[in-house]
Amino acid sequence: MSELDLKVLGTDSSDLLEVANPIQPENKFLRRSLIPGLLKVVAKNPTFDPILIFEIGHGFTKEEETVFLSVATAGKNAKKEIETVIENISILTGVAKSSFEIREHTRDELERFKIKKPLIFTSEINVQLLVDGLIKNNVYPDFVIVTKKIHYRSISKYPSLTRDLAFIVDTMVNPDEIIDEIYSASDQICRVELFDEFSSDKFGTNKKNVAFHLYIQNMNKTMTDSEANQIIKKVIQSITDKFKASLREY
Repeated sequence: MSELDLKVLGTDSSDLLEVANPIQPENKFLRRSLIPGLLKVVAKNPTFDPILIFEIGHGFTKEEETVFLSVATAGKNAKKEIETVIENISILTGVAKSSFEIREHTRDELERFKIKKPLIFTSEINVQLLVDGLIKNNVYPDFVIVTKKIHYRSISKYPSLTRDLAFIVDTMVNPDEIIDEIYSASDQICRVELFDEFSSDKFGTNKKNVAFHLYIQNMNKTMTDSEANQIIKKVIQSITDKFKASLREY
């Protein structure tokens, strides 16, 4: 943590462990909270809305080491989103919602981190309280094991290009299947994100719109428009053939 982080937390350094020879001033202290780290993540992702992130990690003071669960939400529905998260955690663990403090960060705090989002809310709780709640209330949540396929792609040091594609498909088609097919079209597609999905009679009976952000990169040089366009053509052909889809023009 840095002196700036301490100002945002509204605390001083008297109770913190200080690094003897920090390489950078922002790493002067061992962190006592995960909140500044989450704010820095928000600052680095100004184009995404909403931002819904959390971290489970260790915080330190001179007296103790604590494991925290910290949550941050940003965007137009940020307050509602974090209230929903806390309500769900409360239901799962039996820990009262009053145990969670929701904090709305001031414009001054956001400017210190160069955050452009107008609304950011955070909450942080000692994980031990959640564990104690589970034990005390004999709560045994049914944890869902995610079997979704993960597509790992190395990140290029060169800038990527972004393209948006929207398709009209049958309502029974799972967007994850389309995402898998998009990735298989080229190893230069480094990220695919679903950003829109809705059904409408104007698309036809049992039809829906699905739209995706595609991020395309070259590991050895800057990706050109012509190279990206060739990849997009291949993606469109693959999706239309496999899912009997049609490309939607905006």
